[in-house]
Amino acid sequence: MAVVLLIMITIALFQVPMLLRQKQYRELLGFSMIWLIATVYSLMVVLRVPLPGAVDVLEYIYGRIFELLASNLP
Repeated sequence: MAVVLLIMITIALFQVPMLLRQKQYRELLGFSMIWLIATVYSLMVVLRVPLPGAVDVLEYIYGRIFELLASNLP
C-alpha cells in the first residue's frame, strides 16, 4: 500500500506544480479528479476489495440510461 501511495504522490508532485506554473487551472481540476479516482482504485485493488468487472459497470450504467429513456417515451 505504501508503494502505491508513494507512486501516486510522486506523480502529483511532478504534475501539479507544472500545471500551476502554466496557469492551466481546468487541466489541474481534470488531473486532480482522475488522480483521485486512480488513487482510490489502486488502493482498493491493493487491499483486495472485491470490485465489479468493467462489463458489469457498463451494463449497470447503460441499463439505467435505457430505463430513463424508456420511461420518457410515449
